Amino acid sequence: TGQNFIGLLDIFGFEDFEYNSFEQICINLANETLQNHYNNYIFQKDMDECRAEGVDVTGVVFPDRGAKCLELACGRTGVFGMLDDECSMGTGSDEGFLDKVIYKFDGKHDCFSTKRFSRNSFIVKHYAADVNYTVEGWL
Repeated sequence: TGQNFIGLLDIFGFEDFEYNSFEQICINLANETLQNHYNNYIFQKDMDECRAEGVDVTGVVFPDRGAKCLELACGRTGVFGMLDDECSMGTGSDEGFLDKVIYKFDGKHDCFSTKRFSRNSFIVKHYAADVNYTVEGWL
């Protein structure tokens, strides 16, 4: 209707609460995707520019678990793919989903871990923080 506006995207809207559920993993993965894009676009482009100008950047490093984290969650056989499979079964459950995720990733993926003795959650090691997600009510 002819109104002007400015749209802002808060890429730092990462959430880590005492209780993190499906909503938080969706929000955090959206932010992880944006952070990964930012890292690749800004940091890599800056380093490429420095190299082109003859500046030695071999000692410059930045933490980048983004691609691995996104693969864990969004890859074809990642957490969301496994959740989709569990939902499609018709007899799937939160517990069954969690058991399969833990079996597949615990000790086998850099961005995944579990809390000792927890039977209802798993941890994703995001760029911003390690977040414990409770799977109650995911299915």
